[in-house]
Amino acid sequence: MSHPIEIIEENEGRHGWSFRAQILDDAGGLHVAEVTLSWADYNHWSASGSDTPSAVAAAVVRFMLTHLAPAEVPARFDAATTRQRYPDADGVIPSLIG
Repeated sequence: MSHPIEIIEENEGRHGWSFRAQILDDAGGLHVAEVTLSWADYNHWSASGSDTPSAVAAAVVRFMLTHLAPAEVPARFDAATTRQRYPDADGVIPSLIG
């Protein structure tokens, strides 16, 4: 099942962005994850630079949900961990933006 994701907060810093994302599970429970996204990872997944940073962050969370249940998504993680943990991340995340 597709789990709705909403970016509820976005902050820009010196090295990228931080986001708070809400994820709705199958039972209607809400899970919140704090996601950081570096400039480098943004540029890697949005090569044209035309995607909003929040759309890229949401795609990262969407990707995590292809491997984990909403309750298993870490409460705090850096987007780069998806690249380290899952070999298919770089190929899939750009297709999930939007």
